[in-house]
Amino acid sequence: MFKTRGLDQWRMRLALTLTALLLTGGAPATPAEDAASPTGLISAKPTFWHVTQTGFGSEIPDFKLCTVEGMLGDLGSLKKFASPVSACTTVRSRNGDGSMSVFATCGNANMRSTSSASGDDLRVHLGIPQSGPPGGTSKRSVIDIHYVRLGDCPATMKPGQSLMPNGQIIDPAAMLTAILDPAKALAAAKADPANTPPPVTPILLSAKVVQRSFELEKYDPALCGHLKSSKPTYPFGSRAKRWDVQLMIGVRFSGEADVEPTVLADSGDPEDLAAEPNYTLRLGSAYAFTPPIAQQDSVRSAGPFSGKTMVRNDSRKAAEARGDTYCSVFRCKLSELDRDAFLRAFEATATRGGTLTISATGPDGPVTEEFSLQGLAGFIERTQACIKSMR
Repeated sequence: MFKTRGLDQWRMRLALTLTALLLTGGAPATPAEDAASPTGLISAKPTFWHVTQTGFGSEIPDFKLCTVEGMLGDLGSLKKFASPVSACTTVRSRNGDGSMSVFATCGNANMRSTSSASGDDLRVHLGIPQSGPPGGTSKRSVIDIHYVRLGDCPATMKPGQSLMPNGQIIDPAAMLTAILDPAKALAAAKADPANTPPPVTPILLSAKVVQRSFELEKYDPALCGHLKSSKPTYPFGSRAKRWDVQLMIGVRFSGEADVEPTVLADSGDPEDLAAEPNYTLRLGSAYAFTPPIAQQDSVRSAGPFSGKTMVRNDSRKAAEARGDTYCSVFRCKLSELDRDAFLRAFEATATRGGTLTISATGPDGPVTEEFSLQGLAGFIERTQACIKSMR
């Protein structure tokens, strides 16, 4: 599966965070309901919170949020965004354990939120219905949001602003524009020269060489297999977080040959790298390919609504639509042209008994991994014949 981190995921996450704010502390309440409120999540004094979200698919990094009473109502654009929530009928009640439940009916759907507070700690458990496939049953998505009160908001932040892990402060107006009018936000990001994707920069061969090899991987001894690079050594990246490239070369059941380069991190997620994993792959001296990762995707620290992220995300989508090679930080999907060029060069290099190399920057400078292709000539043709015999 080709994995990407699209802005849609972040928009949905933010939508759920704001929904929790509306249901827990931001929605209008009667005096009786105010008495049942769990804590001052939305208080008269600007308050700084550490926010952690889990559930509803893959996780996103923690961020910090500055809140104040009335901030949701002050953000005019939020009315449109939150209208499904603000138009809901809500009922708040205090539970026996001291937690508060909010049940919201919104048309034919309903949402349930349970929140509990202890000192500077607030936890919200939010269930939101999702439509199932046509003729199927709907399902309920669950997200848990953990707020920890840090104290007063920093002097550099205004109520409604979020502080991302890379130090970027996201203004609510810009944030909501990115959610409500992505085209406008993208146009503004493209107009800023600072967001122009960098040029493709090949990495030169290095005197420091790490030897690796290819292994034939089969799911069953009787079946055809594919070539997979040996156990990663993680020579690239920084001392704090290293990475490597895994190559898989084989034939799909349709008979179509393919190659798939994947970035692996020594721990955690490649998106948590300090910079995009730029590398150059070579076959002999006649073929070189540098995947456009840095031009089409950004590491997580860039922030979900930054101009850099939006511009590169758009660049990746445009490349995919054109049929060009397109990349996420994790993986590249080669175009037919790039794939066929690689396979021709692979066969020619293997016939000569040559090598495949991958070059990138390591903790102490450039590093090159070297793979011997001795004995691999004709691999694709033999595998295609094997696949054909299985049909």
